[in-house]
Amino acid sequence: PINFGTYLHFQVIGILAIAMAVSTCTAGVLTSETMRPWHVLLLSHLSGWIVGAVVDVILVSSLGLSTWTWTLAALGLTFSLLVGVLLLDAGQLLVKCNPDDFMSVVVAMDSALLVVSMPVFVLSCCLLHAAPGEDGEQVRNVGVAQEV
Repeated sequence: PINFGTYLHFQVIGILAIAMAVSTCTAGVLTSETMRPWHVLLLSHLSGWIVGAVVDVILVSSLGLSTWTWTLAALGLTFSLLVGVLLLDAGQLLVKCNPDDFMSVVVAMDSALLVVSMPVFVLSCCLLHAAPGEDGEQVRNVGVAQEV
């Protein structure tokens, strides 16, 4: 059977939750008249991802929940999600600070979360629920029994 990092989807969600919480607090602290908005956005998201990644690595390694390969995959996936969506897609809207753009940012985040994370969730669900003991002979016998 294929071992598909059983806790990969939990790692992705955990890293994103921690990253967003830290990023929100960091953006509030860094926002001032002297700092440029793009610097605030970059520093807050980078610091949030770093804290989320460190917490994930500490938890996964201390509890033995996953291999290093799947942990690195979760780190790379969340980093690409944060860079690809928040900075490149919705970053300009966040920098403008227009309250009317709020829903555009929410829609961009939701659609990116579905597009990037959904294949991981579907693949992990399919591999986790696949019947490991079935072979072709058993399947053929079931088909013959139903025809009779």
